[in-house]
Amino acid sequence: MHLAVRRLALPLLGAALTAACVGASAGDQTNIPAGAIIYKIEPQLLADEYIDSTAGQTLALTWLSSQGFVGYNCLGFMPTTPTDTVGTFVFGRAGPNTGRLERRSNGVTDTIPGYFIDQQAPGTHGTFVVNSSGKLTLNWADGAQNRYFAPSAVIRLYGDTVESRVDLRAKADSIRDQWHVYWTYSPSCP
Repeated sequence: MHLAVRRLALPLLGAALTAACVGASAGDQTNIPAGAIIYKIEPQLLADEYIDSTAGQTLALTWLSSQGFVGYNCLGFMPTTPTDTVGTFVFGRAGPNTGRLERRSNGVTDTIPGYFIDQQAPGTHGTFVVNSSGKLTLNWADGAQNRYFAPSAVIRLYGDTVESRVDLRAKADSIRDQWHVYWTYSPSCP
């Protein structure tokens, strides 16, 4: 069997997996159901580089993965059958999902708060398909599929990892935002 679908082809672990994300506050979305195959964000592998040169001077923001991450988010997959590569998924999150950005503007470098998930949440659920080469297609039922879930994102499932790469460009490439995000298999969320 191809490595890209190996994790989804494992028998569902039922009670061994957590029924829901814990430690959430009232505004959090924590809907990972029991029996889901869970992938949790790896903040230390998160990379984002934003460059805006539209105003004649360049503003550059770089995600500082070594500066910590507060909160978490998870993808929970429920294959139609235990060996299936299609089914439903949920996206769960808790906490502010924030870290630090290095900001370079007008010759000044400092750090500012960075938001991995802002007010426009990517959504809560939908359906998925994994093809034989490991390309993962997420068909969202709700939300704004921006940033690392943008329609132009290349999302892959291989082994115990979901990887998303996206290069967003606007205004004749004067604005560029490049994301590289990993979620790894986890027995629970968080």
